[in-house]
Amino acid sequence: MYPVLYDFGTFNLFGMLLPVKIYTYGALLAVAFMLGMWVASRQAKALGLPGEWPYDLGVYILVAALVGSRAFYIFFEEPQFYLQHPLQVFNISRGGLVFYGGFIFSALTLIAYVRIKKMRLWQVADVMTPALPLGHAIGRLGCLMFGCCFGKPWEPGICFPAGSPAFMSHFEQHLLSPDAVASLPVFPTQLIESGLNLVIFTVLLGVVRRKQFTGQIFPVYLMLYAPVRFALEFFRDDWRGGEFLALSVSQWISLALFGGGVAIYHVLRRSAAANAVRNR
Repeated sequence: MYPVLYDFGTFNLFGMLLPVKIYTYGALLAVAFMLGMWVASRQAKALGLPGEWPYDLGVYILVAALVGSRAFYIFFEEPQFYLQHPLQVFNISRGGLVFYGGFIFSALTLIAYVRIKKMRLWQVADVMTPALPLGHAIGRLGCLMFGCCFGKPWEPGICFPAGSPAFMSHFEQHLLSPDAVASLPVFPTQLIESGLNLVIFTVLLGVVRRKQFTGQIFPVYLMLYAPVRFALEFFRDDWRGGEFLALSVSQWISLALFGGGVAIYHVLRRSAAANAVRNR
């Protein structure tokens, strides 16, 4: 855990001393965004498209992802707190972000962008999708550095220092001795998800090289990531809004996205096959 990458101290602004820090989570998000857009730009050029528009779209997606991921956290996890303390909505260091919220808002933004620019939806999706698991993998390392999204107690595992979310959770549950300086060992959910996202990224690059029809990449991503997230939810121990019928909100979304991925894949494949027959 290393939440602050660099501390510049305080800055005097009109008599107010303001702390100036670079947070590791934010720095890794910036790296994730730039690498993701670089990959998307290369994918666009490989399809014979201009390589600049992914950066343009990426800015809109980044904003949508931040808004959506924060909105999902507030709505599903601590709505009463934020109704009582509305200014804390902007304090991302308290609480956090929910990936699926950012994913859904980003998808809606991509659809709107495509309609406005009169581009081909599934061609754009093929270009942008491989960047998603790559950026997610880097983002999960930010979660590790911040200490959020921690796993259940598990031996052997990783320990987080006093004051971390895992430590506070264990302390409140009376699982630690009064002189404890670290949390119990916990399952490394952040590292596991980061590694599996890199595997998904690698698989998607392979699918890109052997793509059979336009739009294939996005449903393949859904079918790969949804089971990963569904399974890892069983090992998460941070508060995520409770359960419904023994499953978390993220698990229900995972089931829906997996089913959607299967449906989209078959519809696009059949449509491509039908078009090939008509064009003979």
